[in-house]
Amino acid sequence: MEKLLTIYRQQRQCLLKLILDHQPVSRGRLRQLSGIRLGTIGRVAENLLQEKLVQEHFQKKNRPGRRAGLLEIKPEGRFVLGVELTVHGLSGVLMNLLGEVVKSEEISFGAKAGREEILNSLKKLVTSLLSFSPEVCRAGLGFVDPGLVDFKQGVSLYSTILPSWKNVPIKKLLEETYHLPVVLSNSEQAKAMAERWFGQARGVDDFVFIEYGEGIACGIFARGQPVRGGQSIAGELGHTRIMGEAIRCRCGRQGCLEALCCWPVLRTLREKGDRKKLEQRLQYLAVTIGNLANILNPSLIILDRNFLSLGETEAESLIRAIKEEILPEERSLLEVTVSKLGPQIGALGGAASVLEELFATGFELKTLPVKAQEEA
Repeated sequence: MEKLLTIYRQQRQCLLKLILDHQPVSRGRLRQLSGIRLGTIGRVAENLLQEKLVQEHFQKKNRPGRRAGLLEIKPEGRFVLGVELTVHGLSGVLMNLLGEVVKSEEISFGAKAGREEILNSLKKLVTSLLSFSPEVCRAGLGFVDPGLVDFKQGVSLYSTILPSWKNVPIKKLLEETYHLPVVLSNSEQAKAMAERWFGQARGVDDFVFIEYGEGIACGIFARGQPVRGGQSIAGELGHTRIMGEAIRCRCGRQGCLEALCCWPVLRTLREKGDRKKLEQRLQYLAVTIGNLANILNPSLIILDRNFLSLGETEAESLIRAIKEEILPEERSLLEVTVSKLGPQIGALGGAASVLEELFATGFELKTLPVKAQEEA
């Protein structure tokens, strides 16, 4: 019996994803795409229609016989929420199943905000956004953290830009409050996920998103899957060390790329008119990103829109410099571009992370087990 349930879940997940990618699509076409028997497709489709995850419309009848029904995802069948925590405050979006933003809100505070202030603001934001969706249609919440996280336990471990935000069992707190499954992401991985769903990485399996602002990091996708690493801290590009530099980083070490090249530092150099040092620091960025490309061999590198704050000339110069650091055999095949997604890219990525999990599990995304919640 358990084996049959497993097979059914796999078929359900497969068909949901095919409907999402090929909608509107007939049952016959789904059979061609999946190899699943037509009778099974009919039973799964009926269940999805009853659950209001998909909807059906019929083509105009041009010939005798039964009209062919076309299946598509029902946008308002479920809603997901994405919330990003930054040094400046909270940004949130409520999204339907097609990734369309229904409502967005923001709450501002400073880097000195305490843990309780952040949690109270978070509760206010989430409660407000959820009020724009029917309770029975709420499918999950994606929380995007600015620091290191423990994905398995759902804990925000530490953030160098928000010192008070440390060892917070955020997944447990949100699930207990809202009775919704919560997907925890760090900011660079969420932004990469946003590009995967809504940006320039749609259909690209191997790519890197370079996050740039108060800190520097990268979200990595390989073979269509996010790369988190053994301890879930892959992508800490800003803590690559530059030899010969002694500037102390917020992490406690000296010579970190983040301490030398983050946006506030380069902005100051630009305002002072120190072109020599500015060009040197841009070269540090180019070499580090180029090294990353040589190691990972992505098809696409997407630079954070914040790089444009350096000036269009500097951003274009950086892209050229990155390409010069890449092996000649790879250079012509690698695209380096700037993100077109706006300032809510993190919140979009949080919501997209929930959609990714929902479609990957056939909409059987669960909350933390009770035991795990007690240990968190």
